[in-house]
Amino acid sequence: MKIEFVGQPDGPQRTGDWLLNRLGESNWQNFWATVAFAKQSGTGHLTDALQKFATSRSVLLGVGIDHHGTSLEAVQDLVTAVGADNLFLCHHASLAHTFHPKAFLFADKKRATALVGSGNLTEGGLFTNYEAATAIQFDLTIASDKTAFTALRTAMTTWLNPAHGIARNASAALLAQLTSSGDLPTEVQMKAVLKQANAKPAGTTAATASPFGKPIIAKAPPRPNKKPQNVAGPTSVAAQTASAMLGELRWRKPNLAKSDAQQPKGKSSPTGVLRLSQSRFKVNGELISSARYFRNDVFGHLAWADSTPKKSVATAQFMLLNGKKPMGGPFTLMVSHQPSREAKQKNVTTVLHWGAASPIVRETNVLKRTLELYGPNDAGQFTIVFV
Repeated sequence: MKIEFVGQPDGPQRTGDWLLNRLGESNWQNFWATVAFAKQSGTGHLTDALQKFATSRSVLLGVGIDHHGTSLEAVQDLVTAVGADNLFLCHHASLAHTFHPKAFLFADKKRATALVGSGNLTEGGLFTNYEAATAIQFDLTIASDKTAFTALRTAMTTWLNPAHGIARNASAALLAQLTSSGDLPTEVQMKAVLKQANAKPAGTTAATASPFGKPIIAKAPPRPNKKPQNVAGPTSVAAQTASAMLGELRWRKPNLAKSDAQQPKGKSSPTGVLRLSQSRFKVNGELISSARYFRNDVFGHLAWADSTPKKSVATAQFMLLNGKKPMGGPFTLMVSHQPSREAKQKNVTTVLHWGAASPIVRETNVLKRTLELYGPNDAGQFTIVFV
């Protein structure tokens, strides 16, 4: 057994460097990983290497979702890389317990190597934070090495066994449920919470100078392979406002009601949804059937899953525009379809859940305006325009 220290941010090999190097080595046949949190800033560095590894070798990943520390987009990146069957979300339904390991393990028939430390699947955890880890090399032909390796592997696989109780497969239905409940926030939601948490309390004044220094960190993180999906800079926003980038007009709803515009009456709570009704919209000269059009034609290509025996759900990326002005996003929003609604809600069987976009829609006050739905465009995104 050989043990090495792996430190960052300015060590010769950081957690992210170690992982990328191991994923690029052809001898390893198995990879297990368990982390407390994941964000797109971290998964963007690893998804390409993970996907290449997973095409011919075994991968098992576990990511915690306690304390709203993991984003929906990061989970979607990992699902794309390794497949939903190989990814488990972990949560102990008690505030007294947090899923908090940071362990990575590679193995072939005769050798194994592990990194056990403090870094999560975030850019900070992989490269820029002050983190400490131990890298261990096992010779599986030596009994003591094999015993230590087996103990680590058994702990990780036990945590990720659904029978143990804290792990659930990252199915589309589970992601939709956790997004709706707020347990799996979007990157936009996480940034909003962080901004509020970092705001100075009322009545306090900012210090003129911090008592702490800013040592220069010589090693910058590598450029991620994928940019976070919900970081829309000026160029991408300008591109989205061009009509050619919106995709096909799929639906128009004039004179938005208070329920759709998230402007409730009196002290009532916002509905949180947009009812995808017929609204006298025509395709090829024929009025659409709201009971079938949205589920089968507009959103039929999405990965639908049953959240209950009577309701199916899917998620998609949406940009929101106030005229030509971006309102933020893209947002990962949920669409739900429930045929039993037909008799109860005037033939509206499909609804769009505003989710993280709800406060923005409410603050913009789109009451009585017309909503246009476009897409998907070449990037697979939908766009909602308030005109």
